Amino acid sequence: MVDISNCRWHLWNLLLQSIIIKYNSFFYICGVKVNNNTFLNIQDLTKKYRDIHALNKIDLKFDQNGCYGILGANGAGKTTLLLIITKLIKKFSGQCKLEQDQMNYFGFLPENWGNYSFLSPIEHLDLLYKLRTQTKPERKELYSLLKWVGIEEKFWEKNPKTYSKGMKQRLGIAIAFSASPKIVILDEPLAHIDPMGRQYFLREFQKYKMKNDAIIVMSSHVISEIEQIADHITIIDHGEILTSNSFLEISLKNNNYEYDIVSISSNQDFLKEFYNILDRNRDDLKITDSRLTKGKILINSKFPCEIQKYLHEKSTDLYVKPTAGFLGKFYADILGDI
Repeated sequence: MVDISNCRWHLWNLLLQSIIIKYNSFFYICGVKVNNNTFLNIQDLTKKYRDIHALNKIDLKFDQNGCYGILGANGAGKTTLLLIITKLIKKFSGQCKLEQDQMNYFGFLPENWGNYSFLSPIEHLDLLYKLRTQTKPERKELYSLLKWVGIEEKFWEKNPKTYSKGMKQRLGIAIAFSASPKIVILDEPLAHIDPMGRQYFLREFQKYKMKNDAIIVMSSHVISEIEQIADHITIIDHGEILTSNSFLEISLKNNNYEYDIVSISSNQDFLKEFYNILDRNRDDLKITDSRLTKGKILINSKFPCEIQKYLHEKSTDLYVKPTAGFLGKFYADILGDI
């Protein structure tokens, strides 16, 4: 009697070996080689689809670790920009350069990523991990990734064709973050994810960035997602960059002095303890008002960058961001309409 599972395993290994040999530079969702100190430098970048400018002479520079949020309406040019950055689109004019001196990998989740219908989630992760690192992953690491993205154990060996859209998206997130890349590029990563799941992943992306000193580039047309996670905001519309700057700098330039100090781990006791520290140092930190609420500390200050630096020295769990609602108002002002 033929052992079907054993045959499947041998076929699987042959497939893997053939892919590695044939596509040694394969990078789609598997990862692209970059460095630990990468910054992105784009100059006069233009991409046309026939007579339509998807991107029109844009300049953009990302030069430090953090989370870069790319915000724009459907069809604004966000996906085209990310596909050029990841070298999936190679025909364009202008310059798109990733400065580098030490090689590493980055993960990429396209907006509409395609899974292999004949592979289970574990086999997906195993294959793409090997393609990315040329090493065999520990099984427990793959299990940990699936747990992290919220795929229940009973689905680990099932065909992704049976998955809901949300579960498939969770698998895509697991693949993008496998092998702990220093740079992760996410195109509408929370599409099809339920509301509680969205909040969970926004916190987890923040934790990953802090823990790994990583860069996350995330596009979305949902203002609240970018507002919650981004350190740097780029707004794109009809293929043109309307603004690209630190979120705190954008806030200051628009005379907004209301900020939230947020705990990534949502530790209320830690927030309370830190609130008392801030209160004692209010004059030194130039905080004119502060108030402790559930999940955050509300402050009023004209020096949020200095406060952010102070927080970073004290804890990697805390960060400063403009109060909820500011980005929506700014976005409406800069476009004239939403």
